[in-house]
Amino acid sequence: MAAGAVFLISPFSCRKKRATTWDIDVVTPVAYTTLTLADVVPDARQETEADSSLRLVFDHSVFTLNPDTLIDIPDTTVTKTFSIPFGNFPVAPGVTIYSISETNTYDLGDAQLTDLLVKQGEVHFSLSATLEHPLIITYTIANSAYCNNGHRGEPFSVTLHLPAGTAENPAIVHNTFDISNYHIDLQGSSENGFNQLETHIEIINGSASDTVRINPNDQVVVTNSFVNLLPQYARGHFGSKQIHTGPDVAHLTAFRFISGGSIDIREVEVTLQLINGIGADVQTTLHTLQSINPNTLHTVSLNHPITGNAININRALENQGAIAPSYHTISFNQNNSNIDRMFENLPGRIGYDISMNINPVANGSASGAFDFFSWDHPFEARLHTEMPLCLIA
Repeated sequence: MAAGAVFLISPFSCRKKRATTWDIDVVTPVAYTTLTLADVVPDARQETEADSSLRLVFDHSVFTLNPDTLIDIPDTTVTKTFSIPFGNFPVAPGVTIYSISETNTYDLGDAQLTDLLVKQGEVHFSLSATLEHPLIITYTIANSAYCNNGHRGEPFSVTLHLPAGTAENPAIVHNTFDISNYHIDLQGSSENGFNQLETHIEIINGSASDTVRINPNDQVVVTNSFVNLLPQYARGHFGSKQIHTGPDVAHLTAFRFISGGSIDIREVEVTLQLINGIGADVQTTLHTLQSINPNTLHTVSLNHPITGNAININRALENQGAIAPSYHTISFNQNNSNIDRMFENLPGRIGYDISMNINPVANGSASGAFDFFSWDHPFEARLHTEMPLCLIA
C-alpha cells in the first residue's frame, strides 16, 4: 500500500534558488510512526554542505567482468594406460611397479598461461586394474603448492588404493579431490612453456607382506579429469578477445520504497567510473545506459557523447602481489547530458549494453609484460551520484 509521506525540513535545508524537489508516495505500513529519510532512500548516505543544506550520495555497481569470462578453462580428461607385454617377474611389498612423469598441454584458446591459482575446482579419478594383488597409486602435480594466506605449502598429491582384480573382473575405484587454493606452475618441465601441466604417477605393490608376480599383459588404467575450474589468479598472455554484455540490467535499490510521485532535479552530479583491475589493456564501448522505472516501465536513455564511442583504459599494474587498478571517469550533469531526466524517472534498474576488446592492439604491453587477472580485482563500471535534497508533500 502506498502512503503519502510528508518530510519536515528546516527552511535552510534548501538554499539554492532552483533546488531539487520531491513529491512522492512511499510504500510503508499504515501506522503512526516517525519516517526518516533513511527509511525512504535506505541505500543513500546524507552529507551536510557548508551552508547546512543536505545532499544524497549513493554508489552502485552497474557491471562487473569476472575472470571466468576472460579465461575459460574447459573440463579436461587425461587417460593413461600402463601395461607390460612380458611378465612373470617378482615385485616385493611396497616396491614401485610403474613410474612415469609426463607433461600434458591444455587447449585454452588464445590464452597462454604460465601461472594459475585455483579458486575452486575438482579432480576426478577413475582407476581400473587387472593385477591379482592390491595396488597403491600416487598422483602428483609437479610445481604445485597449496596456498594459505600467501604461504606456500605442499604440492597437490593424492594416494589411491585398489583391491586385487582380474582380467575378467578388473578392480575399479572412483574418487574426487578438491583442488581449490592450489597454485600451479604451467610452464612445464622446460620452465619456459605455457598451458603445460606436469604430473607424476607411481604404481606400487600394495601388499603388506607378499611378494607378487606381474603377469603378461597386466594393465592399469588411470583416468583423471579436471572439472569446474575457476581461476582466483592467472598470469601469462591472454591474447586479444572481444566480449559483449547486454542488453542487461543492474538493480538500483536506492528508490525501492518509492512507489509513485515525482522529483524535479535541478542539480545532479553523476560519475561513471570504469575500473580496470585486469593486467591487460581494455577498449570498452558503452552502447546504451538506461534508467528504468520498475513501476511504470518507463525508460530514459542516456544522451551523452560517450555512448557509442570507444574508451581506451590502461592495464592494471602489479608489484609484489599488490594490484593497482587503472581508472577512467566520465562526469555527467544536466549541462552535458540528460542525466537529470534519468534520475527523475526514479529508476529501479539500470539498463546497459557494453562491448569490450581485451588487448586491442597487441598481446601484452609494448614492453612484453605478462597479462594477469585476480578474482578480487575485476573490470567494473560504477555509478556515483550526488544530488541536493529538498522535499515537499
